[in-house]
This record gives sequence, C-alpha cells and structure tokens, in this order.
Amino acid sequence: PHSPDNRALARECKDVKIDRVYIGSCTGGKTEDFMAAAKLFLASVSA
Repeated sequence: PHSPDNRALARECKDVKIDRVYIGSCTGGKTEDFMAAAKLFLASVSA
C-alpha cells in the first residue's frame, strides 16, 4: 500500500480469500528470511 495507514489486522481479514501474495524485504533482508517465509508458506499450502 502507498500508506502505512492502509492496513488491517490479520484477525479482521479471516474471511478474505488470498490468491496471491508479495514477500519483500528492506535492504537488510537476508536469504534466510525468505527461506523461513517459504517454509511457512509451503507448510500452510500442504495443510
């Protein structure tokens, strides 16, 4: 979102179907951060 105010808590979105996501990072992001996110994603897809 273009504004930090354009957000909602996860519990407020429980009925929202998610069909695509974007995972990004700041310049200090590490490969391990993306690997951790990928593991969580794959675990949720197979559950």
